[in-house]
Amino acid sequence: MIENIYKYSPLREDFFDNLLVRGSQKFSLNDPFELTPAGSMRNSGDEDKCINSYFDYSVFSVSETHNNLLMWSHYADEHKGIVIEFDPSKPIFERYFHKDVKAYNFLSQIKDGGTETIDEGVISCFDHEIAIDVKESKKRRDINTGFLHRVRYNRNRPVIDQYENILEHFLIKSDEWIYEKEHRVILPLFDADTIVVHECHLDRLYDATMQGMNIKFQEMEDDMYLLHIDDILMEDMLHFFPEAMPYKENKSKNEFKSLSDFWKDSTYSQNLREISKDPRTVFLYKVSPKAIKSVYIGCRTEKQDVENFIKKIEGNASLQHVDIYKASASSERFELSFEPIFRLS
Repeated sequence: MIENIYKYSPLREDFFDNLLVRGSQKFSLNDPFELTPAGSMRNSGDEDKCINSYFDYSVFSVSETHNNLLMWSHYADEHKGIVIEFDPSKPIFERYFHKDVKAYNFLSQIKDGGTETIDEGVISCFDHEIAIDVKESKKRRDINTGFLHRVRYNRNRPVIDQYENILEHFLIKSDEWIYEKEHRVILPLFDADTIVVHECHLDRLYDATMQGMNIKFQEMEDDMYLLHIDDILMEDMLHFFPEAMPYKENKSKNEFKSLSDFWKDSTYSQNLREISKDPRTVFLYKVSPKAIKSVYIGCRTEKQDVENFIKKIEGNASLQHVDIYKASASSERFELSFEPIFRLS
């Protein structure tokens, strides 16, 4: 297992209040070749499958190194940002992910690949309407959301004929990017804790839920809105499936996660695909404070920003174990050195 993993980022003080990070959807990735396979999708007959796979997920990118000068310039606000070190032995995200994924779907929507009867607890009384979609379940297990995967660098783009190995399409990049030593976590769009959208998309999201007008939102600059929609979706689901409540309360995580995924997928995913096409849309996921080991502050960060940053760490009880380092530029070599400036533990 890799020992250290790092996230380059601008210095956002609110990160240490809400611990939210961005997962980048296809249309916001900085490489135009990403998730665009070789060959013509129109001629392959697999366009729908690509839409349902490429467009349903976001990518959280991290690196094996914290001292790459190019990455400090490109991703950490020209050395005025930070690098967050995560412990790869711990789950990075607060949300629960599991590898034994079962994709539920309405029987009328399962076109090929076979089905399995649902005979487990919370879902069993609905087996005349929904079933386990075998093909979709395999695809989701292959993608293995919520876990780290090493990016592979290649001169050739993945081809549509290799669709069954769908995870490769999220992990293969041009070898021009090899210096990044990237790893990725693939995350479902419908698992985002918070979404930032332009006001032109609000009606679409309101219409996706029974209680759309109860969605909590925060108005931001440039006609953008920060929305908390997940709780509303769960209330909708429990209204239709009250049998799920004991599993939620008793923490039968696998069953409840599969059911909530089914509900969000059937009522919500198409709307997310549409708003994800707007690169202004931001999908935010909460990271686990236990997974954060340390933070490295850029060599160009203003003194006042550093002081404010340290106060944020001090004021968050869940981050008292985090060490803070300050970068400085070598006077002789093209490299950075890091000195500890704050340690609570």
